[in-house]
Amino acid sequence: MKNVLALLLAVAMMSSLSLTAMAAAVEEPQPQAAAQEQVSDSPVNGLVIGADENGLELKEDVLLTPGETYRFPLSVTREDGTSEAVTDDLLDLYRINVSNNRSSIFEEVKMEKRSGEYFLTVKTEAGWPTYLTDATIRVRLLDRESSKELANMEIDLQVGYAQMDDEYIEALGQGESILVDPAAPVITEEQFETITKVNNYKAATFNYGDWSFEVRTNGAGTMNLVSNSNMIDDIMVKYEDNQFKFVTFPAGPSFRYDATVTIDVSNEAVDFDDTFYLYRYNGRELIPMDAQYNQDEGTLVFETKDLGRFVITDKRISDTTVIESGVASDRVEEDDVSSGSGNVSNPDTGANDAVGVAVALGAASLVAAAAVSLKKSR
Repeated sequence: MKNVLALLLAVAMMSSLSLTAMAAAVEEPQPQAAAQEQVSDSPVNGLVIGADENGLELKEDVLLTPGETYRFPLSVTREDGTSEAVTDDLLDLYRINVSNNRSSIFEEVKMEKRSGEYFLTVKTEAGWPTYLTDATIRVRLLDRESSKELANMEIDLQVGYAQMDDEYIEALGQGESILVDPAAPVITEEQFETITKVNNYKAATFNYGDWSFEVRTNGAGTMNLVSNSNMIDDIMVKYEDNQFKFVTFPAGPSFRYDATVTIDVSNEAVDFDDTFYLYRYNGRELIPMDAQYNQDEGTLVFETKDLGRFVITDKRISDTTVIESGVASDRVEEDDVSSGSGNVSNPDTGANDAVGVAVALGAASLVAAAAVSLKKSR
C-alpha cells in the first residue's frame, strides 16, 4: 500500500509541474504587449509628418533628389496635447489620404507600413535634370465613420538638383579649382560664361572626391556634373575575378573641347598591383579607353569630351559584352516591404510543447504503474 501511495504522490507532483509549466508558457508576456503604452482617449485633432532617418523634414520648399526614397513617420495629435504614432487600431477609426499633383516626377507617394510603423513614403523618379520641378503633396486625415476632415496638409516642394551658388562662382580666381558639390552640381550657361572669362578663355579645373578634370568651357551650356562611385552590379557579377573602381557622371555631360580627366587610384595601387585598365560602360558593353598611369602620383589620366560611366580594373577584359543584346539584366533589386507589419518573431521551437508532452507521458507512465501495483496489492 505504501508503494501505491508513493506512486500516486509522484503522479500528483508531476501533474502540478506540468500545469505550472503550461501556465508559465501561456502567461509569459510578449515583448510587443509589454511595450504598449496607455493610449489617450482624447479626440484626435491633427496629423504630424516627422523627419526621415537623415533628419530631413518634409516642409515648404524642401528639395528632393531624383531617384531617391524618403520615408517620413506619421503620428497624430489629440485635443489633450498628447501625440502618438499611427497604428492599426487608429486606422480602424480614421483614414489618411495621400495625393500629389506631379505624378510624372514621383514613382510613388503613399502611406506605407514598415516594421509595425506607418510612414509617408515618397519615391522620386530617377533622372539627372538641370532644372527644378515644383510639386505639391497633400495629406488628409479624416474620421472613418463621418468622413469629417480633421487635418489637411499641403506641402509645396521641389524635385531635382540644386544649382551651384552664384556667389561662389563670382568669387573664383583665375586657375582656382571649382568644387562640384553633389548637393548643388548644376552649372548654368551663364555661370560657365563667368568661369570662362575668369580663366581668360583657358582651361578651368573642376574636382570632387577622387576625380578632377581640366577643360575649356567656351560655349558650354547648362550641365549637371553630379557624380558617384557606386558599384555597377552587372559588371561585378560577370567579372568576379577582377577588382574594380567606378567613377560615374550619370547625367553624361559633354564639352566642346577635350577634358583631361585625372582619377586618384592611390588607394587601389597595392590591390591592383599597379596595373590599371580603363573602360567606358554604355549600359551593355565595356569600351576600352587609353589612359596613362602615373605611379609616383597614384593617378590615372585620360582625355575625353564626354563624361560618363568609367570603369577601372586590374585585369584586361577580353569579353567586353556585359549584357547580351535583347537580354535584360538579371540583377535582383532589393524589394522593400510595403505591406504587413514587417516584424520578424522568433519561430515557435516547440520547447514548451515538448516539455508538456514529456511531463504528460511521464505522468501517464506513473499512472499505469500505479494501477498495476494497486491491482497486485488487491
